[in-house]
Amino acid sequence: MLSELAELAIEVAGNPQRRKIVPGLTVYVERAPTFATPVVFDPVLYVVLQGAKQLLLDDRIVRYDESQLVIVTVNLPALAQVLRAAPENPYVAVEVRLDRHMLAELMRDIGVPPSPSTEAVSVHQAPAEIYDPLRRLLLLTRDPRAATLFASGTVREMAYHVLVSPHGGALRQMATSHSPLGQMAQATALMAQNLANPLEMSQLAGQLGISMTSLHRHFKSATGISPMTYYKRLRLHEARRLGAGGSFNVTEAAMAVGYASVAHFSRDYKRAFGQAPSHDFSLLRNQG
Repeated sequence: MLSELAELAIEVAGNPQRRKIVPGLTVYVERAPTFATPVVFDPVLYVVLQGAKQLLLDDRIVRYDESQLVIVTVNLPALAQVLRAAPENPYVAVEVRLDRHMLAELMRDIGVPPSPSTEAVSVHQAPAEIYDPLRRLLLLTRDPRAATLFASGTVREMAYHVLVSPHGGALRQMATSHSPLGQMAQATALMAQNLANPLEMSQLAGQLGISMTSLHRHFKSATGISPMTYYKRLRLHEARRLGAGGSFNVTEAAMAVGYASVAHFSRDYKRAFGQAPSHDFSLLRNQG
């Protein structure tokens, strides 16, 4: 099944039109190991079909290999690096974006209780039951009309199999609006929506209807850092991603993530990544 899924995913990756057919579906194919590059994950299910990759987080390295499922429950800034890939045996993975409201409805429909899990990112052996809906999701990219009718239901089916598996605790927490991880998911989504005009932490707590103390406690539990530090890193990772793409210079990247002062941005950037943004942007573009 994995080899068939990998072939389907490579087929999708090679067709720019098909890559757009199913909203929230992203296919990754790399034919050689890569340098660590900046990414900002949305909440997703991420299935590795071939090869190996790692995420470099602030406090740990998360490695994932063939047949493993990565569950990301909050907007997550990280560095991603493909470790094992070759022209004849590329790294292949499929990402399915999650909707918290869909998960909440699914939990109500099937009566799954909440879970105490507070993991922002976790790696598991992929449940065998997710492979068939994943295959159908990839096949839907061949038929836009069928995708319009069936894609959301297929994603829902895939999410169901994860929710009821031994690995579904983080998803159940994410879908529960008043749980710590559910509030974290809402908080990081609001942060991601407000990069150019950053929120005050008191505003964020107010929008979530929780105290500043609870906001700090939830962030510390899930990420090991304060919400303000997380927010700054989210903004800097997004600036790094924009700079690596080649369309943004240092000033434009700084403004895009809410910095009024380029000098302030450059200081924070160098502190986070060890190099001035102008030099780092150039290195990242050359690596790409």
